[in-house]
Amino acid sequence: MAAANLSLVTWRLRRLGRGLDWAMTLALGLVAFNLAFYFSAVAPAVSQTSNLRAEVAQLRVTAAQVAGKAVAPPDPVADLGAFYSALARPAQVPDLLRRLHRAAADQGLLVEQGEYRPLPDPDGRLVRYQILLPARGTYPEVRRFLAQASRTLPALALDGVAFQRQQIGDEMLEAQIKLTLFVESGATVVTGSSR
Repeated sequence: MAAANLSLVTWRLRRLGRGLDWAMTLALGLVAFNLAFYFSAVAPAVSQTSNLRAEVAQLRVTAAQVAGKAVAPPDPVADLGAFYSALARPAQVPDLLRRLHRAAADQGLLVEQGEYRPLPDPDGRLVRYQILLPARGTYPEVRRFLAQASRTLPALALDGVAFQRQQIGDEMLEAQIKLTLFVESGATVVTGSSR
């Protein structure tokens, strides 16, 4: 009986297949592929995403209970206020630049002459000091300097680094390090270059 049912199903599929043109066959094949792809890749990913979102929500609740306070959504205005209050004062700029040069010397970099250019913020809340430090040293020394400078000066941002070697085998590099130091807006402005 099962063999008869199987042969009947096979006969009906062949008859249906003969009545289809190539476009319909391609469309049915694409539908079958899409269904297989959805159930093998998309549905598990959607399920995993919802599970992860639920887990994050549960971890937030648990963290709030451990801390003993309610979970408050982040406040961008308070975050911006904290950023501005953490900026260095204009009178501290010479000391900050000395610390930057000291960090370079601590890592063995030779800073030939730095250029400093203040750029006021359009709304007047801060001053951005664009700093260009041409330095000589090895690649590890430059990396260590950048790590130390970012730890020492939290309001310092790396804009870019360009390396150049005199010859392929040279260990010493010529580095052009571009930094930005964010300082609270004020009357004292340090410009120019230093050695």
